[in-house]
Amino acid sequence: MLNATQQTAFQGYIGNGGGYVGIHAAADTEYDWAWYSGLAGALFHSHPAIQTATVRVEDRAHDATAHLGTTWQRNDEWYNYRTNPRTTSHVLASLDESSYTGGNMGDHPIAWCKDYSGGGRSTPAAATPWSHTATPTSAPPAGRHPLGGRVAEADCRPETGYTSVFNGANTTGWSQAGPGSFALSNATLTSQGGMACSGTRPGSTPRTP
Repeated sequence: MLNATQQTAFQGYIGNGGGYVGIHAAADTEYDWAWYSGLAGALFHSHPAIQTATVRVEDRAHDATAHLGTTWQRNDEWYNYRTNPRTTSHVLASLDESSYTGGNMGDHPIAWCKDYSGGGRSTPAAATPWSHTATPTSAPPAGRHPLGGRVAEADCRPETGYTSVFNGANTTGWSQAGPGSFALSNATLTSQGGMACSGTRPGSTPRTP
C-alpha cells in the first residue's frame, strides 16, 4: 500500500505522538511490514458471509465505546484475525461467536486500543463493528466510535498481568472504608455518600497487577 518513503513518514508521524484509527480493511494490508502489524494489533485471516452478530462491549469507560450498551446487535462483515490482539492491546469490544456462524477465534476481539512506538497510539486499531455495511454518517452509534478512538488520554495498557476484581454483575465483597455504599446499574459501579468518591469510572473493569 505504501512505498518506502511513505512508510518512513508514517512511522515518524506515529513515533512523534501521532494517533491512528484503523477501520475494517486496515487489518487487510501491509502483510510484509512488521511495524504496521504491530501498530494495527492484528491482521486479517478470513471472514464468513455478512450476518448479524452480538458485539460485547468490554470497556464502557473509553470514549470510543462509552455511548454503547453492554451489547450491540449489528449486521456486518466480521473479520477473523491471524492472532489475538488481547495480549498487546486493551480490548474495547469483542464478538459473541455463538451469535453468528463462521467465527474461528473463540476469544474474538473486534475493537481495541494500544500505545505504540514512542508515544504514538493506535485506538481503536484495525477493526470496528460497522465498517462494511454502513458508513459512520448512516449509523450514528457507529460514527461516534472512531471519533472516540482519537482520545489521547485513555487506558490502553495490555491486559496481561492483571486480575479483574469486578464482574459487572454484583457488588458482593465490595465495601467502602467509612460511610457510603456502592450502587450497580447497567454494569456500571459507582459510589454514593461517604467522604470520597471511591469506586470506578463508569463502565470500567477495575484491574490489579
